[in-house]
Amino acid sequence: MHLPLHDLDSLARLLLQRGEKPSHAPRVLRHFYAACGVPDWQSLEIPKSLRAALSEKSPPISRVLSRHRASDDTVKLLIAFASDAEAVEAVLMPGYRANRAAVCVSSQIGCAMGCGFCASTKNGLLRNLRVDEIVEQFLHLARAADEMGRKISSLVFMGMGEPMHNLENVIAAIRRIAHPDMGGLGWRQITVSTVGIVPGIEALRTADLNVHLAL
Repeated sequence: MHLPLHDLDSLARLLLQRGEKPSHAPRVLRHFYAACGVPDWQSLEIPKSLRAALSEKSPPISRVLSRHRASDDTVKLLIAFASDAEAVEAVLMPGYRANRAAVCVSSQIGCAMGCGFCASTKNGLLRNLRVDEIVEQFLHLARAADEMGRKISSLVFMGMGEPMHNLENVIAAIRRIAHPDMGGLGWRQITVSTVGIVPGIEALRTADLNVHLAL
């Protein structure tokens, strides 16, 4: 089961199809995200058959190609995706509190906006990131934060790409990262940044996620 693809409803449906109780979905997803995507399923009180299914190894969809840690403890990850070997950057920034960190994730590979100050737009837009590819950035960053004794306290979509041009997947990723029965980060801890795509801003407002918007 590739859990970054699933929200509570889709995982509940999958469990039902496999003959498991759909009510296990919140417990499974909470455990998965609390463990930064590398859970010990044997420690979770769920049926043995479900533990076995969750323990089955599936091909990784992303990996950290490089990791650079600056003198101020900012960490930059270059994350490549198995589907096409393209890569994006994700960044962890230490907070003022010693046990907290902010993170920045990408929503596209490349960008079509052409902003002169941004290097990621030089080669144009290659493709949108899938919801699981966005979520996996968060999980890689959560593991990096955990290794530093920190916990992610805020997330901003201000990496590669224009989030409003991939809004369906951005919204789906936000729901997974913020929901208390999944990533648990919280809605008000997330900011979506845009250069000013008005239809996207309206669509984000309609989604009623209660996240922040940065222009």
